Amino acid sequence: MVKASHSVELAFEKGGKLANQYVKVGDRVKKNQLLLELFADDLYAQLNQAQAGVEVAQAQLRQYEAALESQQAKLAELERGTRTEEVKLSETKVATAQKSLADAETNLKNVRSKADIDVANAYDDVPDTLNDAYAKADDAARVKSSSVVSGGAVNGYTLNFGTCDASGSNVITSLRSNIEGTLVSWESELKNITGSSSPETLDAAIDTAKKRLSMIKDMVDRINAIITSACLIGDSSRNTDRTNIGIARSNINTTIAALNTQEQTISAQKATNNSAITTAQTSYNAAQNSLASARNELDLKKAGSTPEQLAYQRALVKQARANVDAQKAQIRQALANRNNYDAQVQKTMIVSPIDGIVSKLDKEVGEIVSANVAAVSVVSDAKFDIETNITEADIAKIKLGDTAKITLDAFDQETFWNAAVVEINPAETVIEGVSTYKTTLQFAKADEENLKQIKPGMTANIDILTAEKDGVLLLPGRSVYGKDGSKFVKVTKAPSNTSQPAAIQGAVETKVTLGLRGSDGNVEIIDGVREGDRILIPQE
Repeated sequence: MVKASHSVELAFEKGGKLANQYVKVGDRVKKNQLLLELFADDLYAQLNQAQAGVEVAQAQLRQYEAALESQQAKLAELERGTRTEEVKLSETKVATAQKSLADAETNLKNVRSKADIDVANAYDDVPDTLNDAYAKADDAARVKSSSVVSGGAVNGYTLNFGTCDASGSNVITSLRSNIEGTLVSWESELKNITGSSSPETLDAAIDTAKKRLSMIKDMVDRINAIITSACLIGDSSRNTDRTNIGIARSNINTTIAALNTQEQTISAQKATNNSAITTAQTSYNAAQNSLASARNELDLKKAGSTPEQLAYQRALVKQARANVDAQKAQIRQALANRNNYDAQVQKTMIVSPIDGIVSKLDKEVGEIVSANVAAVSVVSDAKFDIETNITEADIAKIKLGDTAKITLDAFDQETFWNAAVVEINPAETVIEGVSTYKTTLQFAKADEENLKQIKPGMTANIDILTAEKDGVLLLPGRSVYGKDGSKFVKVTKAPSNTSQPAAIQGAVETKVTLGLRGSDGNVEIIDGVREGDRILIPQE
């Protein structure tokens, strides 16, 4: 029924703490303007997560659809059979793969040959480095240290002057005795080290040289500690010894560093070679596999499709289509989950359902607000409202802001006005034993010029749009019937000019899943039939 316009009292659909207050009393507001908002960080996080779930499901659907298209294309190719140009193309692929394999084999041989040369070059300097190491070791032990430690292999070695560290002196003389034998063995071994020695021999020689140099380093370091100790630091007669030992220590350290560098250079070259050989070997293996694959493809092209291959490919298409259908169901589930959280977020907001002026505002930021308790009032700018009582079976489908089409009994049915739901009374009103809820709608502002003919008290007919979808599959509602708690239609493959009895006789009962119902009598079909299927519609 049409009534004179009034103010609306707005409340949150759920309780919580007031986070934001965007208006004050006296402010003019527009329809759908946000007025108040509760804290809802947890809901926004859940909404974002649900939206991400929708996007993941949609991405997966695109993959399944691409897979379906690929399988359908393969099936079409198998059903069509192999064309001459396809065989020629496969032969070209084989020839190309053969050339690629030959190139990869040549490259592998070249890489291995270069690796051998590079490693040999890395070992070229090893004999000279080892001889230099021996020379530095001999100079440090037999020349630079001779004025400090004297003696021989037969009678042993002694320190040429007294010290305050008898224990240290004994260690030095013992080391010198061992070093003498080491130098003799080392010199003999070096006679067998040449540029033609194996890498394994040269590696072992470098390792042995480092150990021997380490022993000599220990000796000259100990000598240096004694001749620079507090006991002898004032003895100027040892100055020459200090100079010689300093030179010996420096030479030994430099030689050890040179051997380490030589080892690192060889190791790095081996690593580079291994990497290059691995890469070349991988390319060679890939070329072998590509050639085998190309030959198999050519054999299949020449052989043509077998009944078993066709049956198998049809099964793959069927499975791919099932994956698409299942993923669409996943998307619907993800959308429902997202919409649920979106609805929960909307319940934490109050938006003005009308153009008007804020007349009352009882809440402050930070205050705990109860559900369904008026928090703000807005006086309408409009002249007329429409009040109706909606049954409990339908009220859950309606929300503030839903649009509606209004016709009045006082006018013809071709004359209509647009309106929107602006208020839903949370308290029930029992009419003839049925629970109903008073719902207020307001005429759209664009229709104000046409409101001059309207009078309060006129009877209104209301169609409220509770949901809207584009591109859906529709059927007349009377083509759907119920049985055992499910919905069914009858699908026929009969041509359109077939008589009704013949069409009915060949029809197949098919279970369907329904979606939205339109005010025009059509219903949305979510699952069960596809576009193009012929459905039997009972005669009126």
